[in-house]
Amino acid sequence: MEGFLALNDLEQDEKTENMVAIGNRLGLGVVVAGSVTKKGPVIIVDCKAVQICDRRILLSRRLKMLGEGQLEGEVSKLASLLCTTLARDAVRSAENPTKRPATLEPPRGLIARSGPSSVSLYWEGDPRAKGRSYIIYRAVREGGPFTRIGKTEKPEFTDTRASKGTAYFYKIKACDTRGAESEFSTVVSGQPEITPEPPIILSAKGFARAVRLVWSPNPIERQEAGKIRGFRVYRATRNGGSYKMVAELTDLDGLEKQDFRGLKSYQFVDENLVDGRKYFYRMSCFDENGSESDFSIPVAAKTIPAVAGLWVQGGLIRSMRLGWNASDSLLVKGYRIYRSESKRRGFRKIKEILGREINSFTDEQDLKDDTKYYYRVTLVDESGRESSPSPTVGAKTKGAPPPVQVAYALGGLVKKVALRWIPLAAEDVVGYRIYRSRNPRGPFKLIKSIDSSSCTEYVDEGSFQEPLGDNITYHYRITTYNPVNVESKVWAYVNATTKRRPTAPRGLKSEGLHVKSVPLAWQPNPEPDIVKYHIYRKSQTRDHFEFIKTVGNVCSYVDKGLGDGIQYSYRIQAEDKDGLRSKLSAVANASTKPRPRKPSQVKGDYLEGVVVLMWEPNREPDIVCYNILEKTFFGFSRIATVTSTSCSLKGIEKGEERAYAVTAVDRDGLESEPSDVVTINTHSPPAVTQPTTGLDLMAE
Repeated sequence: MEGFLALNDLEQDEKTENMVAIGNRLGLGVVVAGSVTKKGPVIIVDCKAVQICDRRILLSRRLKMLGEGQLEGEVSKLASLLCTTLARDAVRSAENPTKRPATLEPPRGLIARSGPSSVSLYWEGDPRAKGRSYIIYRAVREGGPFTRIGKTEKPEFTDTRASKGTAYFYKIKACDTRGAESEFSTVVSGQPEITPEPPIILSAKGFARAVRLVWSPNPIERQEAGKIRGFRVYRATRNGGSYKMVAELTDLDGLEKQDFRGLKSYQFVDENLVDGRKYFYRMSCFDENGSESDFSIPVAAKTIPAVAGLWVQGGLIRSMRLGWNASDSLLVKGYRIYRSESKRRGFRKIKEILGREINSFTDEQDLKDDTKYYYRVTLVDESGRESSPSPTVGAKTKGAPPPVQVAYALGGLVKKVALRWIPLAAEDVVGYRIYRSRNPRGPFKLIKSIDSSSCTEYVDEGSFQEPLGDNITYHYRITTYNPVNVESKVWAYVNATTKRRPTAPRGLKSEGLHVKSVPLAWQPNPEPDIVKYHIYRKSQTRDHFEFIKTVGNVCSYVDKGLGDGIQYSYRIQAEDKDGLRSKLSAVANASTKPRPRKPSQVKGDYLEGVVVLMWEPNREPDIVCYNILEKTFFGFSRIATVTSTSCSLKGIEKGEERAYAVTAVDRDGLESEPSDVVTINTHSPPAVTQPTTGLDLMAE
């Protein structure tokens, strides 16, 4: 340590200035110094600890002892106190960092690159800091001690005093003109070794989001180095920034080559960069042994800025005017126009323009009315690469013509609705369109287009295929349209209900057991304009109702000429003065009076020229007589009418065979079916009764 201090012109004493200087030179955080003197039997020990960063004295003690007997114990106590003080200071500094003097950020990204007789250091500088410089420390062991070997204002340093075959360790710190210093950077190592000479970057040219580098291998070849196996490209985003590798190129035969002023050269295009940004590049090469050269001299190139100054003029009929600042770069060959109805997504290319100096465009491609469109413009360079989009601008096309704001709908009409509205005097209104729907939410169907701006009414009667219904609410929308057939928004919503059909008649009643007729009666309809009723009938032999009669505004009807003992069903329907008919009423059923039952137990006998017939009386209470029928070749013929249940027929000669039947007749004149036939043989009694058949029934 004493030798090191002597070589660096430093004195070892307890002066705070010297302790801080030594600490800075060695890169230490705390320096402890002391001395021992003896005056006669008294031994004096002085000890001081100084915090280097903020030049603060942590501990200062003087011990006086009589003889050497107390020396070991007192020194042990001093060591314990020193350890406690340093630990307490470390804890206090961690808990109260704001109480410590402000320090600089330590340098980042420190790397070491070897050369034949030197080691080059690179790190990331802070472009915002003014008056910033860096102090470089070196050691031959990772744990130090470190010696200050230089100071620079650039974020790089080359150690030219490094010896071949010796590994060195480096760390740096930042400082400013006020004396503030940062903490140390991380430690890196490097040693001089035989490496290839770095390549020579011949040119760096900016394109759209890309930079093209052209370089040539270094013409100086080191015999000790191996054959060049590839190149590495490093990039920084600012001067003095940290260089990061962006490409490793090993396929030298596959690299694009070109002749640059007689030099064998290669080129590489760094893509996906930011528009209008300046980039800094360095390159290295590496040989077949894996040894990498130092960095080349840095070069810079700026990508072509994106399109700026974009503006758009709206308020036009289905068109937009665009303008922008033409690019200054001679590498630009044209522009691409993108459009969307969303500000942030869905952009599609609508036009590609060739020509760097062109700076305007009118969009007339499928634009909608009163719609906001957003535009972006990119530029395309001579290699076909495209820049990032310009800032987005937007504007609206001209809106549709003004809508109808006041409209009326008149309901209560028969199968029609009358519409009226206040006309518009706007120049771009040339007509009206009327839409209809049965649902207020639609869908609405166009039913009429009126080619006159002065028209103020329309009567909707439906169509032959779709007439309007009864008691149905129809909803209408009325719009305007202009000369180019652009339609207004819907403002006027109206609705009306057509006249309702009469209600179905109620209280329909029918009376049964009438002779060949059914009387009907019902309640009058509540509608005041009922003019007639329609009557429908269905019998047992029919499966549907049939129209039989229309009566006036009355509430009864007698259906006549009906069959006997048949059930009939009736429904009626009301009709108003406008011809609207109600639904059919509920069903009323009734049966006509049935014919009497045919007489039973008919018997006959022949005694001395007289045929006597007898039968059981009918159960019907209103039977008034019985008809005696004789069966002939042509059927039955009535030969007598009696009111009792027997009959004597005279003048019948012996040896004849006669056949008879009996019918019952009620007071309404309804006659039963003939009874079973009784056959009487005048020479071979008794008589035989045979049932009649349908073939025997014949009108009298």
